[in-house]
Amino acid sequence: MNASATQKQPIFSLMLLILAGEAVFILPFVLARVFRPTVLDVFNLTNLELGTCFSIYGIVAFVSYFFGGGLADRFQPKNLMAISLVGTACGGLILATYPSFSVLCILYAYWGFTTIFLFWAAMIKATRIWGGSQKQGLAFGVLDGGRGLVAALFGFFGLLIFMLFINVDIELASLAERKYAFRYVILYSSGFIALIGLLIFLFLKDPKSSEMHVHNQSETSAITKKILIQNYVEAIKTPSVWLLMVIVLCAYVGYKVTDIFSLYAKEVMGYNEVDAAKVGTFLLYLRPIVGVSIGLLVDRTKAGILMILGFLITICGSIILAIDII
Repeated sequence: MNASATQKQPIFSLMLLILAGEAVFILPFVLARVFRPTVLDVFNLTNLELGTCFSIYGIVAFVSYFFGGGLADRFQPKNLMAISLVGTACGGLILATYPSFSVLCILYAYWGFTTIFLFWAAMIKATRIWGGSQKQGLAFGVLDGGRGLVAALFGFFGLLIFMLFINVDIELASLAERKYAFRYVILYSSGFIALIGLLIFLFLKDPKSSEMHVHNQSETSAITKKILIQNYVEAIKTPSVWLLMVIVLCAYVGYKVTDIFSLYAKEVMGYNEVDAAKVGTFLLYLRPIVGVSIGLLVDRTKAGILMILGFLITICGSIILAIDII
């Protein structure tokens, strides 16, 4: 029975990482991706203003990426992730008041800190340890695919909540009625994120007395023998690190294009807000299929070939979208 528990526990740990990995980004990004037209209306924002909020988040996140790694090497990942999730959820309480644009900018800066400085490196480290030396591709593929499924399910339930609190046809709903309904989407999202944070703190596998802990402990003890600044310098001098930066940049450029699909459905194709949100939600269901499939392939083939294929497909999709707009 003990052996069985040992085999099942890492899977449970990965499930918690999947839930946390997407939950932390629901308020800053998933809401705007699924409900883009609604977000612009209820917050009285232009696309430029919403993009400014994203940019402020990105600036804080840029700095947080550098220092978050050192933090993750000194503290238990589950503690950092739990604090991050609860802190991010608290930001949702402010979002639900429909604050001014200036407050929104501060809120997105705050989320850049909670979701990246406290969370990202800790999640990556926990996932890498889970994958071990043989299942890195599978671990990260399942992580991203699972995050896509969580986002898709959130989009589905978010839509249900939004429609539940609108008592009239969406075409006839006033701005006040849409704000009332969307406030519940924000509040339920915040509650969900806080709940995941609690689950992470209580149930994420404590690596003590396990192979996962042996790997983690050996890494931590090795790191404490060096000055943290030297580790950063060494990483910056590594050519593969710069190559990975370029790869991640290119991937995110393509990924961020998908943020406008729900707005495209409303403004260009003439869908109402609910149908436009459905377009944004349906898109998310592709991530579990693609993420897991690529995760399995990357352990069996050259990652470079898959990256080039992904870039080509993204470029082709962008061209098709641009031609359709023209």
